[in-house]
Amino acid sequence: MVLLGIALVICALAGPFGTFSKLSLGERFFYFGAMMSMVFVLREVRDNLLAMGGVAGRLAWPAFILCLSGGITGMNETVFADWSTWVSGTTVLFLVLTISGLVWAAQQIVAAPSDGVEEASIDAAPEPEGAGLVENLLMQRLPEDMRAPVVRLEAQDHRLRVVTEAGTATILMRMSDAEAMMPGPMGLRIHRSHWISVDKVVGTVRRDGRDLVLMADGVEVPVSRNTKDAAIAAGIRFEAANEDPPAARIS
Repeated sequence: MVLLGIALVICALAGPFGTFSKLSLGERFFYFGAMMSMVFVLREVRDNLLAMGGVAGRLAWPAFILCLSGGITGMNETVFADWSTWVSGTTVLFLVLTISGLVWAAQQIVAAPSDGVEEASIDAAPEPEGAGLVENLLMQRLPEDMRAPVVRLEAQDHRLRVVTEAGTATILMRMSDAEAMMPGPMGLRIHRSHWISVDKVVGTVRRDGRDLVLMADGVEVPVSRNTKDAAIAAGIRFEAANEDPPAARIS
């Protein structure tokens, strides 16, 4: 959002596309702010369509381009009385690509992955059938070979690490959004940055005054004090003194 704010200030001050002579400074702030907000809304709609897959997924990009072009044209027809006489179709296309590019670049910079981490592609292919496989939008965000029962979720900056029985993938998604996609009874948020599947817990550990749960992938996940009661209610048993598992890794 900071980078978008900077881009908005630059556009408002520079007044590109002839807006410097046609709009006041305040009007330019409103104009470009409205343009960028429209791009954000349409991108959210496009991403949801892509996640749905099928016909909706195939129509996501054409719908995005058409709606964005129509929105920009409609706004300019309203703001500029002589819009149709001084602008060409090429200018409209250039304006669409420029604003879309600014929004995309800002999001990529803010959500840049750490070294060695690749973002999982959004695949609209049908989910594989399997016992215990959760059918939800989260699965459609994972590569096909990673679509299996979820072991745990881990928030990493603006990305989400999804650990399934088939492996690990990192996707661009908020923890709260992924958590909302998971059926309530199967797991819970055990820590600010961790969600776990209760049936994938293989043990508990208490170390240095902290409670941890040992997951099926061999990782120890910390338990927040304010979530321990919910974990106990979900069936996780915490012992006063547990032996440390020899090969566990702390997430």
